[in-house]
Amino acid sequence: MEKIPEFNNSEEELEFWREHDVLEFAGLIDFSDFLRFSGNKSIMVALRMEPVVREQTKKIAKNLGKSYQALMREWIYEGLRKSLEEQQDGNSDVEQLARVVKEIKGELDELKRSINSLQSNSKRSKKR
Repeated sequence: MEKIPEFNNSEEELEFWREHDVLEFAGLIDFSDFLRFSGNKSIMVALRMEPVVREQTKKIAKNLGKSYQALMREWIYEGLRKSLEEQQDGNSDVEQLARVVKEIKGELDELKRSINSLQSNSKRSKKR
């Protein structure tokens, strides 16, 4: 696995991350720092959604005593954190499925060996 280099300035770092995906370094990164507010300037992102989604989010946010924008941002950060942790821990759906398939294949191979052994024993018994 490639290591994250030391950068001399923010331009070098920016160029590096333009060429690399953060998931390439999932095993090397503590994502809690990545997702915590770092004091950097934030950017505005426009999202399209159904009006009912915004209205429901506003109701939930009001009950929590915060703005709906802050609540949506929290939800996005939480979803991102979970996705990154799944990638880091190898718990993505595809990897889980691959592990299950591998386990089933092992069990099938064991079952085939048992069947072959029983058939061999049965043939020997008939010869006696």
